[in-house]
Amino acid sequence: MWGAAALLGAITLASVDATTPEECWPLVAPSASDLDWLRMSDGKKEVWRLADPLREDSIWRPSMLHQHNDDPAPQSTPGPEFETLYPILTKLYEFDESSDGNGDPYHTATSVIVRLLPMQCTHSTILYFLSFLGHMDLEYKKLLHQKDPKAMLLLAWWYAKMLGYSTWWMHRRAVLECKAICIYLQRLYMQQTDIGRLLDYPKMVCGLAVSSEYARYIDQANSQSIA
Repeated sequence: MWGAAALLGAITLASVDATTPEECWPLVAPSASDLDWLRMSDGKKEVWRLADPLREDSIWRPSMLHQHNDDPAPQSTPGPEFETLYPILTKLYEFDESSDGNGDPYHTATSVIVRLLPMQCTHSTILYFLSFLGHMDLEYKKLLHQKDPKAMLLLAWWYAKMLGYSTWWMHRRAVLECKAICIYLQRLYMQQTDIGRLLDYPKMVCGLAVSSEYARYIDQANSQSIA
């Protein structure tokens, strides 16, 4: 059961009919199939509960133990872009790492993104990145369906981080939908300074033009690192 659910989840993520960002959510007209891959993620949680792949006699147990140990997440040096964008991110979402969120629909998603910032997505860290899907609050998912700009911005950042590790089941969706979200938000919310500035990171990663201020900052940071 769990093997079938995992394969179906991967196939759902990999199945993208669009060939351009303009053909992707959130740029296309609303459809009942919008964000179907999120509903598949919910189904996988139920199969996990029923199959219990971590039980003692499970064939999956040896390969999954490292996902559930108490070792801290591997860390690496953040890129220079985070020095300027991290304070804006925490300000926009009023994020306090010591808080439990008190019903804030953005809190869990923001806390996962913040933990992922200093990490690179690789074969050994991919499960940490997939925790963004596994810990999505119901209210946050509702906001995504409503095309809430702050909810979509967090998803764009997650896609951008995922692009560091090319996988057959995620890479195409991540590129197209990251671009689509950036284009959508840029058209409607660029006048909101914080959202506009925070778009620069996913725009840079997925190959869209960034603001001149951000481009200068990255050029300066790269020059200093080379020196």
